[in-house]
Amino acid sequence: MKKVLLIITALMLSLGSINAQQHRCATMENLDRLKALDPGYESRMNSIEQLIQQRMANDKSWRTSGVVTIPVVFHILYSTNNATQNISTARVQAQLDVLNQDYSATNADVTSVPSVFQSAVANTGIQFCLAVQDPNGNTTDGIIRKQTSTTSFSQNDGIKFDAQGGDNAWPAASYLNVWVGNLGGGLLGYAQFPGGAAATDGVVLLNGSVGGPGALGTTPSYNRGRTATHEVGHWLNLRHIWGDANCGNDFVADTPTQQAANFGCPSFPQISCSNGPNGEMFMNYMDYTDDACMFMFTTGQGTRMNASITASRASLLNSLGCVPVVAGAPTANFSASSTNILVGTSINFTDLSSGAPTTWAWTFSGGTPGTSNVQNPTNITYSTAGSYTVTLVVTNANGNDTETKTSYINVTQGGGAGCDTLTNFPVTGTPSLYNSTIGYVTGHNDYADISKADYFTQTVPANYQVTGALIAFGVATAANTINIFDVTVWDDNGAASSPNTELGSTPVLYSTAATDVVNGSLTFVTFPTPINVTGPFYLGVEFDYSTPGDTLAVICTLDGEVTTNTSWEQFSTLDWHAFSETPTSWGLTVSMGIYPILCSPNGVNDPIQDGFVIYPNPTQGQLIIHNTNNTNGSAIVNVFNSIGQNVLSKDYADFSGTHYLDLSELSNGLYFVEITSGGKKMNNKILLNK
Repeated sequence: MKKVLLIITALMLSLGSINAQQHRCATMENLDRLKALDPGYESRMNSIEQLIQQRMANDKSWRTSGVVTIPVVFHILYSTNNATQNISTARVQAQLDVLNQDYSATNADVTSVPSVFQSAVANTGIQFCLAVQDPNGNTTDGIIRKQTSTTSFSQNDGIKFDAQGGDNAWPAASYLNVWVGNLGGGLLGYAQFPGGAAATDGVVLLNGSVGGPGALGTTPSYNRGRTATHEVGHWLNLRHIWGDANCGNDFVADTPTQQAANFGCPSFPQISCSNGPNGEMFMNYMDYTDDACMFMFTTGQGTRMNASITASRASLLNSLGCVPVVAGAPTANFSASSTNILVGTSINFTDLSSGAPTTWAWTFSGGTPGTSNVQNPTNITYSTAGSYTVTLVVTNANGNDTETKTSYINVTQGGGAGCDTLTNFPVTGTPSLYNSTIGYVTGHNDYADISKADYFTQTVPANYQVTGALIAFGVATAANTINIFDVTVWDDNGAASSPNTELGSTPVLYSTAATDVVNGSLTFVTFPTPINVTGPFYLGVEFDYSTPGDTLAVICTLDGEVTTNTSWEQFSTLDWHAFSETPTSWGLTVSMGIYPILCSPNGVNDPIQDGFVIYPNPTQGQLIIHNTNNTNGSAIVNVFNSIGQNVLSKDYADFSGTHYLDLSELSNGLYFVEITSGGKKMNNKILLNK
């Protein structure tokens, strides 16, 4: 999916006399480009194809009853110097009408299909609506209009990203994204087949091709909206009718084999590939003829598209994009950039409310400032240790709603003696492992990545040092008992705040990580010399490739969660990239299960005391106590709340190895864990934040 720095030469089969001014479709060139950037794409496409063939041949349970309606959002990009590119709503609606008529065989020109092919004409049972509900549950007209300084877009997907002058996609699991803009090189459009990245999933159209009868586009011969019909067919997994080869295979049985693409308006019959007497179905939407000369899909194409929806885009069947928002009071919800912080840290809040609120009233217990009326407050600072509540009241003309999150922000001491863990992993994060056909995204794999790291931007109190780390490996195997990887801290002084100077490192055995994975434990490491950090920093792992058979993969969040991407990787070429980058990296918004341990010098609350490690801190409910001494012996573990009450007690006859303490029945807040073993008594401060 990444790390391939190639110049993709524009590939175009000699498919007959093409109009020199227009390139009908660049979907196959786009496919070649994406496969070069994403080595796993072809494998995913093959898996989808196998499932489609199985369902079409044997299993009919996939068939949906009634009509499938797909929500569509149009991203219209128009040049700063050319407002005429901001096409009218009437043309967008005309385009949607063309799609619905073409996919239901209700188009007026369907009667022009030659009589020998009339029996093959299909109502596919697929329809489209302009989205009326956006991803946040608010009312929308399904059209996004954005002025851009980019004068022309190509087939490199730049139109799909804010950072490249385009517009970011709405969630592909719920919407068909259609980008409309000024395309260079005579290009009419292109699409992405199922199995590709969500951030680029959808259809791209030349603005002049968008429209239909009653509100025609502005590109002669291609102004009746059939470019969209064609490209959406690709998006639903149809191939060109000639199979992109001389007498090729389009994976549909009832389309005649044909030699190559047709252009203009051929006369019937057009015979090739021994397909007489009826010849080629050049009036099919998946050929290259003029808009006025294509009229039909076949039954086989309709079946293939419906099977593809259930095999690769089933989430669209449950989309709320076509469900109108019921007028009423808004529903309040929000998130914070971090919920477990050190004293003196400033954090940001994001409004996630639905129902189109118009005013916001925030209250931050313990924060400075203590209130805010902006939608997304920033730089709320917490200067005193404790657990604090956040309240948001949202209002619109129909009413109001309040969301209160008790003990939501947990602030641990800074400046005094003690230790705390940092994390970017959200409380609601779903632990996940991404892997492709040749390895794990967050680990040691056949891409030959040499480092993975998470970025920590929280304010570090004065004099605190990184003394160790806890790392959640989801997979770890060891080729032998001596191979090592390194756990490393870097500053953020590289390009675009990427990792740069190595501040400290310590070796860890692959076999240690493998044992921890089997035991369900985090891997605990300490740095021989505490590492001074004065600002944002990275912590991660560096891999050694000396022996085949070593594997590591770090747990990360499920892509798409409400969390800022903090994961980075270093390629074998020594350059660093954020996981969220597209196409050079994965296009994933994730953070990894990596927890730096920060301590003040001579901290009395060091997470390792007399050989016992307690983590994670803060905890969401499960507390892990690890005896690094690996010695037998009994122990008593008591948990006290902040006013000294004993709220939990456990006796252990054998306290060697790793033990799990369930705190999930306790309320969020500050606790003290006391371990009495071998005549010694140890105390640790723990924050519970479920």
